[in-house]
Amino acid sequence: MKVSELKAGMLLVPKDGMLWFKRGTLRPVLCVDHDEARFWMHAQRPAPAGNMPVMYMYEMPYKERVKKPDMSEWGARIVMHEGVLIAVDATAWKKIEPLAEED
Repeated sequence: MKVSELKAGMLLVPKDGMLWFKRGTLRPVLCVDHDEARFWMHAQRPAPAGNMPVMYMYEMPYKERVKKPDMSEWGARIVMHEGVLIAVDATAWKKIEPLAEED
């Protein structure tokens, strides 16, 4: 998915065969891949976060993200995941798609 196509309120899911993973504990970032191996960081296991839809909220500039104690500086686009605002890793967008609307 291209980030230029994002609109506030849009529901997003990982592409088929992919899952959400939270990397980091103090300032987590939402990542997407088929398994967790890519996201091990400082012996810290990434937390699988399923494949439920998230809601795209807004873009937050780096200068604002670093001022927030719970927001990762690793992603400019912010989504709502399980009731919490979280940044999405910039490399994840090619593995994310809009939730298909049912007729």
